[in-house]
Amino acid sequence: MKPYYSKDGIDLYLGDCRLILPQLTEKVDLVLTDPPYGISFTAEGYEKHNLKYGTAAVRVTEKMANDDGSLDLTFLGNYPRRLVWGFPHLNDSKATGWFVWIKHKNDGAGAMGNPLEMAYTTLWSGFKWREHLWCGYLTGGETRYAHPTQKPESIIGWLLNRYSKPSELILDPFLGSGTTAVAAKKLGRRCIGIEINEDYLKIAVERLRQGVLL
Repeated sequence: MKPYYSKDGIDLYLGDCRLILPQLTEKVDLVLTDPPYGISFTAEGYEKHNLKYGTAAVRVTEKMANDDGSLDLTFLGNYPRRLVWGFPHLNDSKATGWFVWIKHKNDGAGAMGNPLEMAYTTLWSGFKWREHLWCGYLTGGETRYAHPTQKPESIIGWLLNRYSKPSELILDPFLGSGTTAVAAKKLGRRCIGIEINEDYLKIAVERLRQGVLL
């Protein structure tokens, strides 16, 4: 299968990861990804893409409350070393820890939006956390791209720097605007990224070509 983009150890593919992954044979060292879920739920002023961490949408069962059930993520269990953003779609019995990204500190009743996001992982036991301001136009000096659930490069880079080694292969099957690939390139990791939306993949490619800080 020919990549949409391939340079400097970064291979990006356009399409459904469930169809593309069986065609790729190279051993993956770490999965770091943010799958879509909660996609059919709207209520009380939340935007769809923010619902996955809103209490109105959260129920930690086999899938997200109000998800349309179209996306089966059990294939992520094929990768022993993984960090997956969000509350589990599935009962991931191998997950042993949580990563908490603190986006801002807010003592009010949600006036500034949700102050944190979480990921579950097999990389450690218990909780680890990092802060990076990400609230409206406040982005901690990074650029916000046209993707609803973009993660800061500083957060992804911190994770890659500590839980992968140079030249290891990172997989992000839900690449979005490309932050995992950009951070991997800057840290000397290889990366396979898969994205079903070509508009988002074009953003990822442009970021890689520019080689700029976010």
